[in-house]
Amino acid sequence: MKTIILKIMILIFAGSTTSTIAAINSTEQAGDGILLWFLIGFGVMVLLFQLVPAMAIFCSMVNRFFFNKASEAPLTAQKGKSNK
Repeated sequence: MKTIILKIMILIFAGSTTSTIAAINSTEQAGDGILLWFLIGFGVMVLLFQLVPAMAIFCSMVNRFFFNKASEAPLTAQKGKSNK
């Protein structure tokens, strides 16, 4: 019984060690360059700079749709002093 458990433990240990060694070796060879990180950073900055005006427009639309008072009429042209 002890020999069977010992064999199973050795197989489990050997299986986990090979996957760990494979993971370590694969990450060492990746070597992403600095240009790739600048590209990713530039993409994130573009998204953030577009998010600010988009959120402002979205909040104003939600405000207009849900909190619009009935007494507020749409803007119309009014006669001034020069348009008599």
